[in-house]
Amino acid sequence: MAISSINFGNNRFIKNSAKTNLNLVNPNSSNSESIPQYNTKNEPIAFYGKDLVNNNKNSEVIPQELKVLFDNIKDKNGKDFANAAYKGLLKYYKIDNIAPELEWNTTAKTAPANTVSDYAWYKNKVILYENLFLNSGKTKEEQFGFIAHEITHMRQLINVMRTADLPLTKVATAFAIFDFSSNLRSNPIMQKQYMQAKLNGKEKEYTVFIIKQLAQKNYKELGEAFKDILQLPKHPLNSPNGQKALRDLDSWSKYNSSNWETYSNILVEKEAMDEENKMRTMFRLYQNTAQ
Repeated sequence: MAISSINFGNNRFIKNSAKTNLNLVNPNSSNSESIPQYNTKNEPIAFYGKDLVNNNKNSEVIPQELKVLFDNIKDKNGKDFANAAYKGLLKYYKIDNIAPELEWNTTAKTAPANTVSDYAWYKNKVILYENLFLNSGKTKEEQFGFIAHEITHMRQLINVMRTADLPLTKVATAFAIFDFSSNLRSNPIMQKQYMQAKLNGKEKEYTVFIIKQLAQKNYKELGEAFKDILQLPKHPLNSPNGQKALRDLDSWSKYNSSNWETYSNILVEKEAMDEENKMRTMFRLYQNTAQ
């Protein structure tokens, strides 16, 4: 979920459509020509990193732990910088013993061509797309902010997984709802099937069917990705962490990245953007004081 776009499930649905029974309705039926076109006016591309640092309200005091991290990465560049920044931030956030390795990928294979970074919740991985992350003139300050943004999403979901009385089925279903709505905005196949179902008065049945299919897939993927974290001690549902987990899970189930306005008002994204801007500010302040 990076400066130029978010890829939270679109290709996952298309890639796995062969494994999911989508023949509830037939888009090639005789009356398919009468199906109204799904409204795709708002592209599912979310933009952030719009120099929000200018409006940040964070204290300009660099914690000692960050100074140590900055000292370690200041002379590094490219992948060396990103890998060291990622490991250093995991340690700073105190999740270095449970977070997976950073993943590098090439843009356009698993994400829109303008994606810089992403958090793949279904495998608990922060992904950096090297085409734009490394080769589009991004400053170290921006790169550091992107990494902090995605790690914030990882921390959010780890907190969810460590909440008692919040079963994995509920988590999987929340992301299935997210997956469904995301694909309904961007996947032509699903759009046509949905409109056919609606034409036949079966949109509710279609929606429930797809969400159940996606939830089953999510359950398996999340269970595998978080298998070790799920064994860790949990905090109560009525604790501050537990209540935050409920709010974040609700936010993911209602996720809408159709445009900047909707994206910037998503609770989990607000937190991630705040952390991104805070870390950009800290790194810039460090660079300025080091000169």
